[in-house]
Amino acid sequence: MGRIVRDFCRAELRGVLPLLVGMALLMGYLITTAGLRAEAALALPLIAVLALLRAWRQAARFREAFESLPPARRERIVRDYAAPHLCIPVYQGELHLLPDCLVCRSRRTLRLFLPETLGFAEVHRYSGRNRMVLGLRLTSAGGASVCVEFVGRQRGRFPEAEAWLAAKNVPFAP
Repeated sequence: MGRIVRDFCRAELRGVLPLLVGMALLMGYLITTAGLRAEAALALPLIAVLALLRAWRQAARFREAFESLPPARRERIVRDYAAPHLCIPVYQGELHLLPDCLVCRSRRTLRLFLPETLGFAEVHRYSGRNRMVLGLRLTSAGGASVCVEFVGRQRGRFPEAEAWLAAKNVPFAP
């Protein structure tokens, strides 16, 4: 479980750090040329702390779900995650299709879906700004859902996710 959470936190940092650097450069420019008060730069550490707290909260939720599993299953998931496995990049995240579960990092969330708790999956096809987007909404029996989007070249990887879900007998909504 430690590696799963560590990978999630690293991905969050990779997403937040360039944003903070860009904001710092913009604020520096505005402070020097437009006369923006220097106190406005104090917002950057606040934004960084909020982003880290959100990542910590998501990791805590994942740990809670993971710890509720039987010990043998937890060990199997950790072993399967450490071994080479099918990892599909999606918009703002990735899907790790393990033999025993699905680990989903999408849109700043980290979710664990077990095949027996997945209620159904829905496929949505819609237009983005410039190209077609393929969305897959996974809904658990408890009502928790996550929508992952396959954009551009990622759309070619959708059949792999669809085959994994079909192999685990997850019904697709019409």
